[in-house]
Amino acid sequence: MAKTNIIATIKTNNQCQTTKTLSIKTKEEYKYHEKDNTKVIFNYLDNYLKRENEQMILEINFIEKKETEAYYFIKELEKKLVLTIKTKRILKKDRIIEIEYTIDKDNYIYRIEEI
Repeated sequence: MAKTNIIATIKTNNQCQTTKTLSIKTKEEYKYHEKDNTKVIFNYLDNYLKRENEQMILEINFIEKKETEAYYFIKELEKKLVLTIKTKRILKKDRIIEIEYTIDKDNYIYRIEEI
């Protein structure tokens, strides 16, 4: 287990959220917190993303060029929504991981870069 500085970015059609933070990196995952206190775990071996804060939990399993289900749990309502996502591309190169995917007609790019 090592600590490493990262830049984590989520881009959508309309906005870009970037977090520069310290991450705990293991042999299989990155763990870090975003500015809004969202806890993020990204398993880069299985391409599994979990984001959790006081309001929600989001779990996505990315499989390149496949449709999969993502789970969005709203804590206050105790309601679980199932979303269909399509992973367009998974890029892993050097110290960068970038995943391009679509939920409904909205495009997203999730990126982690070690700095």
